[in-house]
Amino acid sequence: MENQEITPYLNKLLKEPTTLYAPHVLTQVNGGRSIDAQLLVLAGLLPLRTGAYSCRFPFNTYHTLPKAMKELKATRNYLLTVDKTKTWNQGAVAQSFGIDTIISHPDFRLVETFGNRKRLGDRAFFSQCREKMENGEIWHSGENIFIQMVTYSGHAPFKMPESLKSVHFSNRIPEVMADYMTVAHYTDEAIGKFVEYLKTRPEYERTMVVITGDHEGLADHRKGLCHIKAGKGIVSENEFTPFIVLNSPVAMYYTKVMGQVDIYTTLLNLLGLENYRWSGIGQSILDSGKPGVAISPQKGIKGDTLSLSRDELLRIKQSLEVSDRIIQFDKLKNLR
Repeated sequence: MENQEITPYLNKLLKEPTTLYAPHVLTQVNGGRSIDAQLLVLAGLLPLRTGAYSCRFPFNTYHTLPKAMKELKATRNYLLTVDKTKTWNQGAVAQSFGIDTIISHPDFRLVETFGNRKRLGDRAFFSQCREKMENGEIWHSGENIFIQMVTYSGHAPFKMPESLKSVHFSNRIPEVMADYMTVAHYTDEAIGKFVEYLKTRPEYERTMVVITGDHEGLADHRKGLCHIKAGKGIVSENEFTPFIVLNSPVAMYYTKVMGQVDIYTTLLNLLGLENYRWSGIGQSILDSGKPGVAISPQKGIKGDTLSLSRDELLRIKQSLEVSDRIIQFDKLKNLR
C-alpha cells in the first residue's frame, strides 16, 4: 500500500460492546452459490446436492426467518437488491420465503456501475436505500421490519471505476488481489456510512443489524494467492466468511468454526424466536454444547473434529443428504 492509513469501518464496529462476531463461518453454498446463501441463512437448510433449489423447487414450503418474524413479531418484510428478480429466480424465492415487498434493479438509479452486468455499486446502493427509508418508501414510522439488503460490488472480476477508488496498492501485489482489496475497502466504507445513518434513527436501539457474506472471497483465485508471499497472512486458506451482529442481545467473539446453516438458528435464538416451528438443520452458537465444526458441500468436516462423538459425527455427515431430501420432497409442507 502506498502511504495510506486505513481504519476499516467494520473493524470499528467489531469493537462495540454489543457486537457478536464469528470470523470462522464455513462457506456451505453449492451449485446455487449466492442464492444458496439465502437458503442457509434465512431457512436453515443446506443446499441441494445437484442444481439450485431456486430453479428446481422455488415454490416449496419454506419456514424462514422472515416468516418467523412476521408471525411472532408482526413485521413487514423487505428485500432490496440491485439485481433483476429473475436472477437465480430470486423473485419467486422471496415470495416463498415470506417477503412482502421486493425492491430490485428497476427501482434504483444506475449512477455507479460495477461488473460485466453493469449493476449498481454498493455506495450508491446504500445511499439510495437511505433515501427510500427517509421518504417512507420502506420502514414506515412505527413499523416492525425485516430488511434484507443484497450488495453487489464484491462480485468477480472485482473491477471498479478509477474515480471510485479511495485506496491504491503497490504493483508488488498481484492485480486480482489488489482489485479485490480495493473493492472490499469501497464496500466497507459504504456499509459503515449506512450504519452511521441507522444510528441517527430513533429505532436503532431496538434494531439488530446482521452483516455476512454469501460465500468466501476471491473465488478461484484464493487458493493460489494464500500461498504466495503477498497473500500470506491476508488471504485465508479456509473458505470462511464473517458473521457480524450489531446491537446483539448477546455480545461475544465466537472463535470456533461454524457453518452458514448455523446462522439461521443463532438468529432465531438472538431474536427470541426459538419457539418457531422450524429450528433448522444447524445449531445456535449460543448453545454451549455446540461442537465447533461444520461440513462442506464436498462432505469435508472442518473444525475440532476430535471433540465429536461417533453419533455427532454421523449426524453431521448425514445432514447434507437429510436437507437434500427435505427440499426435494417438500418435507416441511405439513410442518405445523
